Amino acid sequence: MQNEALIDKRVVGFALFGFLMHEVLSLAAYTYPVVNMLVLAFAVGVIGFLLARDMRWSMVLGMAELAWGSFGSSFSWHLGGFPLSLRMLLFGLSIIFFVYHTARTRSFQRFRSTESMLFIVLAIVTVWGFIQGVVQGQPLISVFLDGNAYVFILYFLIWRSAFHASDIPFVGSVLVAAAIGLSAKTLLLFNFFANGYELANLTYLYIWVRDTRIGEITYAGGNVWRIFIQSQIYIGLALLFSLAQVIRSLRVRWVDAALLTLYCAAIIVSLSRSFWIGLAACTVVLLIAVRRSWVTRMRDFLKVLLKLLGISVASVALVLLLVLLPFGGRGVGASLIDRIGAEDPSGISRIQMLGPLTSAIMEHPILGSGFGREVTYQSSDPRYKNPLNPEGTITTFAFEWGYLDQWLKLGAIAGSLFVAVLIAVHVRGWRLVQRKIDGAPYVMLFLLGLLFVASVHMVSPYLNHPLGLGYLVFGMVMIEYCSQRAYEKIDH
Repeated sequence: MQNEALIDKRVVGFALFGFLMHEVLSLAAYTYPVVNMLVLAFAVGVIGFLLARDMRWSMVLGMAELAWGSFGSSFSWHLGGFPLSLRMLLFGLSIIFFVYHTARTRSFQRFRSTESMLFIVLAIVTVWGFIQGVVQGQPLISVFLDGNAYVFILYFLIWRSAFHASDIPFVGSVLVAAAIGLSAKTLLLFNFFANGYELANLTYLYIWVRDTRIGEITYAGGNVWRIFIQSQIYIGLALLFSLAQVIRSLRVRWVDAALLTLYCAAIIVSLSRSFWIGLAACTVVLLIAVRRSWVTRMRDFLKVLLKLLGISVASVALVLLLVLLPFGGRGVGASLIDRIGAEDPSGISRIQMLGPLTSAIMEHPILGSGFGREVTYQSSDPRYKNPLNPEGTITTFAFEWGYLDQWLKLGAIAGSLFVAVLIAVHVRGWRLVQRKIDGAPYVMLFLLGLLFVASVHMVSPYLNHPLGLGYLVFGMVMIEYCSQRAYEKIDH
């Protein structure tokens, strides 16, 4: 499969323009509340118009918002103290118009496929988390805030009802555009804060990023700043997809080199060790998966490896250039080395969280404590440890250890069912790849990406968040569609 088959350049261009307008309007909305209201009202009208015509827009807009929107709070209404974000509005409108179209056409796809059964398992796991949270006496608001992300699995019902083969390259193009835009955004913010541009009004920019929960900007030493945006997980996915294309074809075009350099630089600037480890592990799996290609063409494979090594060097050089220009930087190497080590505050904080979290799990190890279960621990993170809180004591229901978080809330039974779904999706998808069905390359790319998300989830929770669950659901819908088309072809 060539890149041209996966990506539509025109869609990438339009999507990049849309993401740029999103950023401009988000900053304006944060500054002027009336703009926030106008944008949300306009968005509701446009989304409603599109969904009334074609429910496939739910998938395109939903994946675009997830890939770009981080926590989805760039725009939000506060109704009685409850923040109603653009992400929630899009999801709610998708549900409403799905019910409308289903009632009008009197058509509903029955649960006959393996993917449908897996969706039912996810639904049972979600319901159990809510029930157990209420039974265990967790505050209702905490139960909702903790578990509402799992409700996004309902997108499976909506997207499968209108899914078509043409949606795969369309959504793929949107995700590539998001990765390109996010990479550029990450590197620009990095350069702004590294060099302290007065014209950029860095204090206001920092507050905007923080308050809208776009991401985190943290001082890392010298004049290096960590620019972490939750949606950067999709940069990692795009990096793996591009790498898979290069290794599979055993050639590196200038577009591939440029994109890989951009992606790698952004991942470096994120200073996320979970991304680094996940990408390294998935690269090894990728090499093993295509070993036949590179074993038979060893000379070409070695040439590609040398070029990829050059791209890695170029990525590091780009990061250094953004620090050094125009004023000259200091302390870059030390900051990166410190991040790799375990002595940074976030790494220590994860370890400090581990003991209290494990103890809480043992209170209800089988059935779980339900959504909203809080744990108190002492953190070395400077965001919490300060003169007002010298011990760094924090009480929260959000934890970095993704699978342990699910064990705490869902228990061993429901938590194991969730993991079983991930394994089943991989097994199901890999069987389709081995059969070389139509769409097999897309399925393989999805599986590689899901392995990355599942790996990162160990220490950075993404599969209990819309960012990871949305990707999982899209892949399940795609696998179901490809599988059905394969069986129809066999029957014919």
